Amino acid sequence: MRAKSVLASAVLAATAALAQVDTAWVRRFNGAGDSTDWPAGLAVTSEGGVYVTGYSFADDTVDDFMTLYYDTHGTVAWARRYDGRGDTSSRAVALAVDGENNCYVTGKTWLAGGRYDWMTAKHDTEGIVEWTTYHSGTLAENDEPRAAVAYPGGGVVVTGASFGPAGNWDFTTIRYSAAGDTLWAAYHKRYRQLRRRSRRAGAGHGR
Repeated sequence: MRAKSVLASAVLAATAALAQVDTAWVRRFNGAGDSTDWPAGLAVTSEGGVYVTGYSFADDTVDDFMTLYYDTHGTVAWARRYDGRGDTSSRAVALAVDGENNCYVTGKTWLAGGRYDWMTAKHDTEGIVEWTTYHSGTLAENDEPRAAVAYPGGGVVVTGASFGPAGNWDFTTIRYSAAGDTLWAAYHKRYRQLRRRSRRAGAGHGR
């Protein structure tokens, strides 16, 4: 009986603790185009700030990378719109923060030839773009990054999919240095097979 009483007390205490959580702040962002603004990635800094990235439509109705930095009080310290090579569609999908709180944003950008390439950009703590780098697969087809992880000492690894010589989607993983140099790139040719298996498994699970 005593054990049950102790357990009940613990549950009540935990419930009370959860009920005491307060919302520190809530912020809404509406881009210059007063249109769709879509978040895609979020990361916190060692100082308690928050990076948010995604895409936002500008006045010219073209979507661009949009990255914001909120300080610990939820104040927007800076917001950066970035369209890469030109006035074409650019959509960020992920970000990562290194040990010095620099922000690496990756996504896809539209080329005049009719396809998407990877685009990765590094922002310093003031939001300035230090460098931008691009990746295009071996075929003139769409290439799309999916995730990014930064190293504490600087630099980032980006992974996603790009078309290989056989005309199939391949796993693609690239490591960039803190200066934006490509240190290595690795490819794995089972992306399409694994994606098909995943779809079949999902369809079977839904029956």
